[in-house]
Amino acid sequence: PWYVPEQSDGCLKRLEAVLENDSRIVVGEIGLDHALQQRDDALQMRFFHEQLLLAGRLRRPVSIHCRKAWGSLLELFRREPRIAENCVIHSYGGSVELIEELVRYGISFSFSGSVTYDRNRRGREAVRTVPLDRLLIESDSPDIPPADHTGNNEPATIVRVAETVAGLREMDIDEISRLTFSNGSRLFRR
Repeated sequence: PWYVPEQSDGCLKRLEAVLENDSRIVVGEIGLDHALQQRDDALQMRFFHEQLLLAGRLRRPVSIHCRKAWGSLLELFRREPRIAENCVIHSYGGSVELIEELVRYGISFSFSGSVTYDRNRRGREAVRTVPLDRLLIESDSPDIPPADHTGNNEPATIVRVAETVAGLREMDIDEISRLTFSNGSRLFRR
């Protein structure tokens, strides 16, 4: 959503051509960001909706970015529930209360380095609440490094995320690693 204002009307056609050319491509990170100072919510929603429709038509998984736009996201899913199929909310930052409704639409939830911070009580409670079959982890490299990480965030920091999620779920790290790998493989059909 950060780059929507820079897009031309032809960008969705170009995206469609790229997706049709390679069946391995996942759609995203796409979505809504109402935390931006300068934004056009209607334009964000138009592009997001069109991208979701395209992903659905081509049966592609989607990685969703959502910041301070949960009401708009839920309104879209309530209006068009099928549009949420094969979607994961990346670096989930919503409330625990949203999880139950989002699960009804088939949404998966991915957690990043933000859950390694003790002060992130909401995110840590969300990790404990998400159904195991909808749980994913990510490094979100180069953004959101884990707590106490120095230097650039990189994919290898996913181990720290896995350790934290395993601890929060009272599971062994190997078990959480297998589970999230299986969930990701199923979602992304790999």
